[in-house]
Amino acid sequence: MLVRENGELAEMKQVGSMGEDALRELLVKQPALLAGDHPNIGIAEHWIVVKRETANLTIDEQVESTWSRNHLFIDQYGIPTLVDVHTGIEARSRHEHLGQMLELWANLPTYWPLNTIRSLFEENCAAKGLLPEQVLALFLQLEFNPEVFWDRVHTNLLAGKARLLFVAEQIGYELRQTVDFMSRQFETAEVMAMEVKQYNGEGVRSLVTRVYG
Repeated sequence: MLVRENGELAEMKQVGSMGEDALRELLVKQPALLAGDHPNIGIAEHWIVVKRETANLTIDEQVESTWSRNHLFIDQYGIPTLVDVHTGIEARSRHEHLGQMLELWANLPTYWPLNTIRSLFEENCAAKGLLPEQVLALFLQLEFNPEVFWDRVHTNLLAGKARLLFVAEQIGYELRQTVDFMSRQFETAEVMAMEVKQYNGEGVRSLVTRVYG
């Protein structure tokens, strides 16, 4: 139920799937959703979009990469946040997404060195008609110092410090268990899965998130 200002209740009903494309677009437009309802991930309250659905990256041109489904965000502490959005819950799909995320994390400094990340961020800003300096100033606010920020990003990259986030409208039991296990084993990466469910009612739309891990 949604409580209106006049105290009346508006019934909210869960609606069907919004689809992967819509969910990806939503996260790019509203990165704050990445915080979900998790008390720890909430420490990071702001993200900038470096690249959405990152282009296939590979050192060996003979090997095809399937990382194009991953978004790359960076939080205010310079920690890379890799976001995988999917709707498939089949075992094969789940295994592919887990494997791709781990491979990407392991190769971050190689595939996305600092100069590449900065270039991707600047290209993303240019595509929106924005100036990178202004975007960073608004993002960092009182702590605005671009070079200090990018130095933090570089340090985190070299240390393997990152956040791995699987986003779907339904997180199955197996993925929840896997994410929970990984989050307890990894020292330099936060591993989480987040459900995003959609509810409509009387002209109002609500998004409810739940974070595992």
